[in-house]
Amino acid sequence: MTQELIANMLGVRREGVTEAAGKLQRAGLIRYSRGHIEVLDRPGLEQAVCECYAVVKLEFDRLLADIPHGDPSKILGESDRRALVDRPDKIEANNPRNRG
Repeated sequence: MTQELIANMLGVRREGVTEAAGKLQRAGLIRYSRGHIEVLDRPGLEQAVCECYAVVKLEFDRLLADIPHGDPSKILGESDRRALVDRPDKIEANNPRNRG
């Protein structure tokens, strides 16, 4: 995951991501190299971020509590499940983001 991609996802400048990643790396919380991020100290990372992380995580977990983890086919509708098994290319072709 590049710093530019992270910046685009967050709506910030790439330089800000570079600075933040550098600070987190110097603090020993992450290792960041050539688009790869490795979390070295998750509890420390969670303590270093604002309280909004905990709020968002709780809400995320609450909203997605009924979705089984690990098998995306379980959250699809029956017709999508059949397409995933029978014609996996159909799922990608029907993705609205892939339409001209």
